[in-house]
Amino acid sequence: ADLAPLWIPMNLGKAVAEYHREGPIYLREFEDGFVVVNPGTKDAKDVPSPVKGMRVIHHGNFRSADRVAAVSSFDLPAHRGAILLKPGHKIGDEDNAR
Repeated sequence: ADLAPLWIPMNLGKAVAEYHREGPIYLREFEDGFVVVNPGTKDAKDVPSPVKGMRVIHHGNFRSADRVAAVSSFDLPAHRGAILLKPGHKIGDEDNAR
């Protein structure tokens, strides 16, 4: 039986900038990564990663986030969002100050 928790705490640390738009997507930077959203009706293709070596985390790979490969660009389907983890950071909150 899968004994993994039904939820995993997510803490990206404090926001370090306001959200801004880059092409069709909106980004907001936090200490550990970025939140990216594509509110449009068209998929965003080959979006450059704002920091080299980031991992794209979404609902499909959230439970295995530590095994997600780093990317230099990513696709973000319409009406979707994702988390971009900065290199060396974890999806949980153990690497954040409390």
